Amino acid sequence: MTLSGFLDFIILSLATYRITHMMVGEVGPFRAFEIWREFLYNRVEWGWVKDGFNCVLCLSFWLSIIFFLIYLKIGTLPFVPIGVSGATLIIHKVIYS
Repeated sequence: MTLSGFLDFIILSLATYRITHMMVGEVGPFRAFEIWREFLYNRVEWGWVKDGFNCVLCLSFWLSIIFFLIYLKIGTLPFVPIGVSGATLIIHKVIYS
């Protein structure tokens, strides 16, 4: 793996971590993630979908596939700000844990 490929992997991993963390455990801007979770809980019939959106490991698996497909089409540029946010979240957890 080249250095560029390794950096792409790190960026995609951090972006996946950040988005997963937001969707599973944060309220989000304008309560967006909270409203999304309430919608899934109240309207979706399939239990595995509801459970998947409450599980960091489950959701990160599916998001990583989606992000990888996007990466193949357009590269890492859209994931850089999200990846930086993911790195910041990890640093914050390390410092304040």
